[in-house]
Amino acid sequence: MHSKHGMVKPSRSVIVVLTLCVLVPATSRAQAAKAGVVTTLEGNVTATRAAAPLEPVALKFKDDVLLQDRITTGEQSLARLLLGGKAVVTVRERSILTIAEAPGRSTIEIESGKFALVVARERMRTGEVIEIRTPNAIAGVRGTVVITEVASVPSATTAQPPRVVSNFYVLRGSVEAQLLDPSTRAPIGAPRMINVLERFSVTGIGAGAVTPIRPEQVQPIHAGLQPKSYPPTMMGANRQAMTARAMQGAVVLATALAPPPSKPQTTNPGQQATPTEPAEPAALAGPTARAGSRAPPGPTAPLAALPALLASRAPFALLTRVTSLTPIIPRVVDTKTITGPPPKPPAPPK
Repeated sequence: MHSKHGMVKPSRSVIVVLTLCVLVPATSRAQAAKAGVVTTLEGNVTATRAAAPLEPVALKFKDDVLLQDRITTGEQSLARLLLGGKAVVTVRERSILTIAEAPGRSTIEIESGKFALVVARERMRTGEVIEIRTPNAIAGVRGTVVITEVASVPSATTAQPPRVVSNFYVLRGSVEAQLLDPSTRAPIGAPRMINVLERFSVTGIGAGAVTPIRPEQVQPIHAGLQPKSYPPTMMGANRQAMTARAMQGAVVLATALAPPPSKPQTTNPGQQATPTEPAEPAALAGPTARAGSRAPPGPTAPLAALPALLASRAPFALLTRVTSLTPIIPRVVDTKTITGPPPKPPAPPK
């Protein structure tokens, strides 16, 4: 349409089309589904949105994380995300992962780095699962604490590209792990059950291996997943509280395993008294016991050996042992043999 000055005015239809072109991308970004929220952030952490792949967004505390976001953590950086109120993801520095979702299945795909996943089973719906995907492995998670790490190792020859190494460290619960074809991204073979304190490791396109996790390996596995802003005094207080709980649990167990008080012996005139119970082993009688001597009855014997037991074990090893026995502690404490007075010896016959 021409004006009286010779200039061309855009028609109304052209204006409408241009307006839609401007508004549609903004509308699609506004309608992107929310996957979670940032609860802890340190350093440089960015999210690359699916709607704007060339414009990474610097994440901040309490920012929303959207589905299909590609999360990248920089040097000396960390991000902790709450996903759907049922899972917590802690991403270590120099890591890249993407969060996706399908009906009944959430997916965390990690390209490199390390992250920890804690899933609350009671908040999961029936049949719902969280899937972890690496370049060459896959794991299904329900109510589990698992740490996933992806790294690269040099190949046998320089002509070949580096090989990908994927590790699943199961610290609580269990996962179903399976090999993954790097080219088709399809699972290979039958899934394998990885139980608590086990590691599933895959190098390149080789077969996966399952190995146990020793207590001294747990701390290196956790490395880089604790925020530096966490107050050291609070960490010390938590460590002391955990040690106190471990000590209390060890005392309860030692008391529960103690032999019952010995019964007094009745003798006839001219008959020598014979013990009805064997002598207490020297290992439980404490450092002052002599060979052939008898420890005092009741819980004194195992409690005397308790300080040496605590001193000989690392704190985590003790916590692991006590935690593995935690289900039996409430049943032991509820019995009157622990909480009530010791039973009275039977009266001698008249």
